[in-house]
Amino acid sequence: MSDWLYKRGGRNRLINWLGIDSWIDSKLAETLQDVSDRWNAGSTFFARFRLNGWARVFNELASEGITLLIAGLAFTYVLALPAFMEVDRDNWLATGKYAVKFLDRNGNEIGKRGILHSDAVPLEEIPDYLIKATMATEDRHFFEHHGIDIFGTFRALIQNIRANGVVQGGSTLTSNLQKTSSCPPSAP
Repeated sequence: MSDWLYKRGGRNRLINWLGIDSWIDSKLAETLQDVSDRWNAGSTFFARFRLNGWARVFNELASEGITLLIAGLAFTYVLALPAFMEVDRDNWLATGKYAVKFLDRNGNEIGKRGILHSDAVPLEEIPDYLIKATMATEDRHFFEHHGIDIFGTFRALIQNIRANGVVQGGSTLTSNLQKTSSCPPSAP
């Protein structure tokens, strides 16, 4: 045989071919034994779950249902993929258009919140009956108080004391707006 088989990297060392061969053989034998042990452990574990009768029918139906559910979700995802790509193309998260701008008392912008979507309707286009229905449902005295409905809050307090728990609320549209926008504004 030629010398290049026995020399490594230009050094005058011999390669221990028998040692490498025995190491490969021992690792293969250990791996096969480990796989065999794991197979036997798994078989022993699952041997406890032998199902018969209605339990087996239920298990088979549940397994098939889960399989069909996963296949349906994958199919739906494949069908929706073009829409996801279109949304990504529009890059709607980085548009720089915000739904709410916070202004200080001088009218200077101090923060922005929320992503602006194109489904906004101007106030002039909202029907009067919808505005009145919202006011009647959420805050009937909206046009009569200055942000806090004293009588409504007092009424709710009395009812809650009588019931020994919270059964009514005295919040107004103004206080609800304040609660939802009380987070610190993001940097402009």
